[in-house]
Amino acid sequence: MSKQSAVDVFDVQAFVEDCERYRQRRNWSRVEMALHVDCSLSTLKWILDEHRPPGLRLVVLLANTCDLSLDKYRMEASDG
Repeated sequence: MSKQSAVDVFDVQAFVEDCERYRQRRNWSRVEMALHVDCSLSTLKWILDEHRPPGLRLVVLLANTCDLSLDKYRMEASDG
């Protein structure tokens, strides 16, 4: 079994951009979004500012909070 990060599986940049757009449409501050996602504000800032990709757990929490389908961001598996 291989260990994959969210970066290996999803188009993280597009996903994070859509999460940020969702936050702005809801007029949520980053503090409010962190509360909805159930993560720390500092973690959310690092993710939304694209300083670090979210782990798979946070990808799922963000997708649920932002009502996003992860299928949209899934990258095709490459042979290798």
